[in-house]
Amino acid sequence: MEVMMTQQHRMIGEMLRKRNRRVTEADIDEIGDSAQDFLKNFPLDGMVEDMIPVYQNHLTKSDVDAMASFYASPTGQKLVREQAAMAGETMELVSGRVQKAINEAMARADQKAKENSEQQQPLEETPEQRKN
Repeated sequence: MEVMMTQQHRMIGEMLRKRNRRVTEADIDEIGDSAQDFLKNFPLDGMVEDMIPVYQNHLTKSDVDAMASFYASPTGQKLVREQAAMAGETMELVSGRVQKAINEAMARADQKAKENSEQQQPLEETPEQRKN
């Protein structure tokens, strides 16, 4: 979890710097602190309780037993140890691609909105508008 928080803090800083060159390390730290506060108060226990019926609908007891056996195995333990780092590295690698896709989608939406507004005919004034 600590690795993911460090990766997230760095990624937030990079994103903020790209959007606003005047952002300071103190600004980034403050946002990072807010994110950590959010996670500390995150209702994880309640979410787990919410997930139980979903798992019960899709998995049998023997499925869960097999999963527990896997996670108890050396390979399962390695996955548990490495998963946070793997997720952090993956987020770092794909974040640029995701941001580029978002920026391109926003540019297309802006262009489409501009085209639509240019194509619209001016509305005729109503008699009430003409009086004003």
